[in-house]
Amino acid sequence: MNEPLLYEDSLKHYNDLKNSLDTAQQEGYQQAWAEYAAKLEEEQKRTEQEKQRAEQERMLKEEALLSLENERKTFVQSVLNMHNLGLDKAQIAQITNRSIAEIEVLLEKE
Repeated sequence: MNEPLLYEDSLKHYNDLKNSLDTAQQEGYQQAWAEYAAKLEEEQKRTEQEKQRAEQERMLKEEALLSLENERKTFVQSVLNMHNLGLDKAQIAQITNRSIAEIEVLLEKE
């Protein structure tokens, strides 16, 4: 065979191999994507659910803290009202089931 025909034959062989490799690579990519896309989507859903759960917990804690703060304010206001009505610290302590020292501290702060 002459050289140009050998070269052309070699080029055809190279192109056939390259096309086979490219096709196999593309098929492998598509197969991997099909296999892992569902897993990726599941992981994203789980991550989003965890974020939502954490946000709900944060909000519940915040609501609980606000509730406790409101209860404290109500208690303090009740102690002040009892004091303003003329009840002494011992009576207020007995009514509220707190120590006289706690009542004194509240009255000093307010």
